[in-house]
Amino acid sequence: MPVAWPMAVYFDASALIQLPHDLANPDLLKLREAAAKVNAGLFMPEVAAEEWIYHHQELVTGEHARLTTASRTIGRYLQRDPLAIEKIQVEDIRVKVREAQLSHLIALGIEVISTPAVPLGQLIRMAIRREKPFEKEDKGFRDALITLTIEAHASIFPGQAILVIANDSVFRSDEVLSKWKQAGVDPTTARSVGEAVISFESKIDVAVKALLDEEEGRVISFLKQHQAEIFAYIVGKVEFSEFFLQGGFGLGAKSAPLLGTIKGVRRARPLEIVRASRAYGTDSRGIPMGRIAVTFDVKVAFDVVTSSLGLGDLIGPRFPLSEWGPESIREAPRSIMTPVESEHTIERDITISATVRQDEGGHLSDLQVERIHAY
Repeated sequence: MPVAWPMAVYFDASALIQLPHDLANPDLLKLREAAAKVNAGLFMPEVAAEEWIYHHQELVTGEHARLTTASRTIGRYLQRDPLAIEKIQVEDIRVKVREAQLSHLIALGIEVISTPAVPLGQLIRMAIRREKPFEKEDKGFRDALITLTIEAHASIFPGQAILVIANDSVFRSDEVLSKWKQAGVDPTTARSVGEAVISFESKIDVAVKALLDEEEGRVISFLKQHQAEIFAYIVGKVEFSEFFLQGGFGLGAKSAPLLGTIKGVRRARPLEIVRASRAYGTDSRGIPMGRIAVTFDVKVAFDVVTSSLGLGDLIGPRFPLSEWGPESIREAPRSIMTPVESEHTIERDITISATVRQDEGGHLSDLQVERIHAY
């Protein structure tokens, strides 16, 4: 008789792109711990892994290009054009990013599974018939390979359940689910790692789930005893980029991305510890005997001032081209658009990796913050 919980968890790139680049996320770590307790495997199709790596390569090379442009601009003002910055070849960046992202998968125990030898004729027939995951306009080649990779690999878990995490509706279509069922498994899907934790725990053995809840509760209780010093550390020590505060790529954002340019932060107010997990973060190495790693999220409210173009600038008076002379053309850009400043309060979740001492009775003490994942 099949067990109640999934014996295999599969990740699409769309699931991991929602997380920090180093995968230091309490929900992901909690999912890994839950899976480990029931000997469930964590897997990522090769195509999905390559897409996730490529996403971060593009992100970093884009930042490098902006850094180069900014150095030239600053250099011209300082009469040091170009301003000296470390010279890095784009291909070197791509190699290093690839190595780093693969190391994060390995550290979490996510196995990259190879793409099976799929006959070209099978893919052509699926595309012609627009058989899911193929769609109109010849879309779906990547998704088809991921679907077939999971189908082939899941066949080693006959009669068992699998969980597929993908923020892509095509993997929830009846046709795709049917292909996985043909491999002899019972598939369920989740749109995010957080949703996957809920799905996984809804199926996991009651005793195991109770143990996980007890562990998390003990960690959160301990952290709340040190809440004042954690909050003081965040306010006094941590810097955040505008990219993070804007909610770029979903970093820390539980509310809608902020529009406009951030002119300043009036105040940062840590609100509460919202999630915690007793787990070893992907960058934790050499933790001393008697200590364990914990990862937790702190919800912080930021009072920010933004500058943006007002609606009136977009629907305001029109200027007939026939009335413009050379002088008015030069003056128009300054007179048409006027930045508008406004104040907003936004909430962002900040992930913190730390270690604590644990005695034989499970008592926790001596909190040491190792890293705050700020961008």
